Amino acid sequence: MRENPPADVQRGPRVAGEAIVNVPIWVDLAAVTLGAISGGIVAIRSRFDISGVLALAIVTGLGGGLLRDVLLQRGTPVALASPWLLPAAIATGALLFLFSQSLESLHGRLNGAVVVVDALFLGVYATVGTAMGIQAGLPGASCVLLGVITGIGGGLLRDVLVNETPEALRPGALAALAAIIGCTLQLVLVRGFELSNGVGVASIALIAGLRVVSVWRGWESPLATDLLAHARTRSRPFRRPPIPPAAPDEAAAGREREDRT
Repeated sequence: MRENPPADVQRGPRVAGEAIVNVPIWVDLAAVTLGAISGGIVAIRSRFDISGVLALAIVTGLGGGLLRDVLLQRGTPVALASPWLLPAAIATGALLFLFSQSLESLHGRLNGAVVVVDALFLGVYATVGTAMGIQAGLPGASCVLLGVITGIGGGLLRDVLVNETPEALRPGALAALAAIIGCTLQLVLVRGFELSNGVGVASIALIAGLRVVSVWRGWESPLATDLLAHARTRSRPFRRPPIPPAAPDEAAAGREREDRT
């Protein structure tokens, strides 16, 4: 008598995170498309050929989720198991290659809307990554790291491939720092106050708000400093600067004035 295959074989490959956090497919598609546009534009400006444009579109659109699922080791990455995400990234890269100038100029004209949408997806993906880490039972720091990698991982891989310092690590509008703050808030609310992962809405709002306001107001992430040097500078007593000696002509003129008086 023929035995039935195991249940997991009957159902097909297990998808990473399918039982942990469900993200609507339209959110995934929109985020992947926006990331692919970013990667494709960088590839075109770097004068890559068709393979380079497609590669950067795929890496930027899917990189963060792939890194998250590989680190979690919970089955086939969502980006590979989904029938929509990889084709969406490829199609976006192909359209950018065929209509590069038109789509790049449109992207520039809609820069304000792109910043807002990009900030929202940064918040969504960072929050989802943190929620997956929490429900997987990872330590707190690992949960925050997983959220940040999910949010900015695609951009990091894109910049490494074009041999540039990653944008998220350079001084500029808050991205990685905003994700760290928002993911930490989510971790504190879920584990410290035992709230559900539904509080991720607050984390999304905080991350997106910090990102948009930093672009609008021109805020930049701080550079390295030396607190001891600042403390020594402030602790020095005030000293009147020395009076420089008078020039010979001025000294002689002063003595003449004294003799006249």
